[in-house]
Amino acid sequence: MTTFYSKKQIWIKVRTNFIGIHNWPAAPEKVAFLRNLHRHIFYVTLLIPVTSDDREVEFFILQEELAKYINAKYPNVEDENQETSIIKFLGHRSCEMIASEISSFFVSKFNAVEVEVSEDNENSAVILTIRQ
Repeated sequence: MTTFYSKKQIWIKVRTNFIGIHNWPAAPEKVAFLRNLHRHIFYVTLLIPVTSDDREVEFFILQEELAKYINAKYPNVEDENQETSIIKFLGHRSCEMIASEISSFFVSKFNAVEVEVSEDNENSAVILTIRQ
């Protein structure tokens, strides 16, 4: 049996990552170490709908917009050693909070439908925006 599809949807997806430190002051006793500042590599994935297959939104431009947003939203950690890597200070923000902040901006600017933020590419939060 052959299945025919009458409608297709096209999305583009971009990814980036950044080093950040955060903590969870209200962490349960079992994971009390999370109350202290700790480092992760945060991976961000952004999914944007497009209506054509001819670069309606260009990957490099979207990645640049995402990087600009992250750099403007999250301050750099002051580094006494003048290391070359940039570390973002996220305070008590969780992956869910970061994804929500990114989603709010990119929904209004690019109609983003999905934002995913993970710690060390292991555990992640996903914000889906469902249009009605």
